[in-house]
Amino acid sequence: MIDSANPKPLWLWLSVAATALFLPLWSLLDRFSGPCADGMCSYASGVLLAAGCALATLVFAVVGLVRKERPRWILLLILPISAGLIVVLAL
Repeated sequence: MIDSANPKPLWLWLSVAATALFLPLWSLLDRFSGPCADGMCSYASGVLLAAGCALATLVFAVVGLVRKERPRWILLLILPISAGLIVVLAL
């Protein structure tokens, strides 16, 4: 029987996974986009990919908060993962 008063934090973990999934997807996009003379061929696709991952993160987090999933500290994992992705992409 499912305890509806304290649901499992599935949506919160999905928001963390959507954040962390950006780098592998970006790597695949960069690998399979093919050669490009100016290096900007995958720019628009990369922006759309980043926006999609950010939107998925936001939607999953809001759904998890609306369902009152616990523990809410899981959402704090999004910040260091995002910061780590920015550092990796800046190198």
